[in-house]
Amino acid sequence: MHCALFPQTVLLSKQHHHELKLIFESPFDNKNTVFVCDICDDNVDLNRWFYYCAGCDFGVHLHCASPEADVFPNSQQRRNNINANSAVEMINSVNDDHDRLVAAQISAQIDARGKQNILDSIDGPSRRYYYY
Repeated sequence: MHCALFPQTVLLSKQHHHELKLIFESPFDNKNTVFVCDICDDNVDLNRWFYYCAGCDFGVHLHCASPEADVFPNSQQRRNNINANSAVEMINSVNDDHDRLVAAQISAQIDARGKQNILDSIDGPSRRYYYY
């Protein structure tokens, strides 16, 4: 799993009615606290990242909040939390799209000029040049 790609918040609509926040350390003062994932009922390693709702004391493993587990990330948070790799991928994608668009425009211009040249060779040039 690529932990850095996980959204800052998720909404597990079937399991919990609040957004869960991605946390990076134990939310408990007592470091000996044992915390159980509210989806799979296995112990959560509090030294690893997990999703947590502090108001309800509801928490889940990252893999339990994966897309296969019906995760609906908050779109606003997702927009504000684009990591560097995602931003670079987005820029590269836009650049690739731009390059394809420019190539299509050039190809269309070449095709149009070729068709005009064929017509000109049959009928003669359609342009009239006047010299004064």
